[in-house]
Amino acid sequence: MSLNEPGTKFNCSDSKVIIFTFAGREAYLEIQKSYILKLLETHDNVEYHIWNFSRNERDNAYLQKLAKTSPKIRIFNEFYEGDNKVTTCVKKVGVICACVKCRVGKWSEPYKYYARNAEHKNDVFIKVDDDVVFIDTDRFPSFVDVVREHCGKILSAKVMNNGICSLTDQALRSQIEQLGIVRDKTSAEAWWYLCTDINFLRLSHNCFFENKERLLSESICVYPIPRTRFSINTIGFDWTVMNEIALKLGTGANMNDEHVISMNFDILIMQGFVTCHLHFSDQRAVLSNEEESILLGAYTEQKEEYLALAEV
Repeated sequence: MSLNEPGTKFNCSDSKVIIFTFAGREAYLEIQKSYILKLLETHDNVEYHIWNFSRNERDNAYLQKLAKTSPKIRIFNEFYEGDNKVTTCVKKVGVICACVKCRVGKWSEPYKYYARNAEHKNDVFIKVDDDVVFIDTDRFPSFVDVVREHCGKILSAKVMNNGICSLTDQALRSQIEQLGIVRDKTSAEAWWYLCTDINFLRLSHNCFFENKERLLSESICVYPIPRTRFSINTIGFDWTVMNEIALKLGTGANMNDEHVISMNFDILIMQGFVTCHLHFSDQRAVLSNEEESILLGAYTEQKEEYLALAEV
């Protein structure tokens, strides 16, 4: 297939590229926003849509401020449920928690909003978790092109700290298998289940920092995956898919969008476009504040280094 070289502008004169995130936590978005602002500055038709699902008033105030940093940022506040006073976290595998760290929002609704607005029929949508703390902005145009070339399918970045994506990286896969943290190496769902494992989190982030030169220069290719549970940390698709997702989600406002998407759509992983996802809720529940702070510090340094090089 014909793809843009890293760093070139894709041709999007007749459509928009909408990056949307279910936000948001200030500590993570403070890192992500630098990559987003770079993309908004570099590409005329890229927009950033913030869906305000914040869990406390401090994060809500941060989102209002963030939305004012660029005319190409739009915020949707209708699903903000107010300050959350529940501070005790009871999250563990198989247990849903409604605390200030875990409360789930009406995540079905953004898909329905885009689906019922035909003005978006030519647009490309990139869903990014608010704790994605690295985005390869140089390869972003190529990712958009691959999404466009695979109409009716969902494309995922090669996401670090994503169980199924780890299958596409031999070095990381070997470390996971050596550690013995996959219950069944032949089961795709068992690899997805790594989202509950703190050791997988550590391996994934270490793999990125130790191999980032290789990861950011890999040739572009696309891997189909079996229909199984898949973590939708960074995915792209067209408006046709958006409509189909909205139909599958039905009328309920609190449907599990990840489950509906991963079990009903063909998903492809694109090697050559890397993002880094900080943690899943089950990982976060056992991650110390100190270890999280160290990780955030490392990704802050990475952001400054990467974006400085992008200016050269």
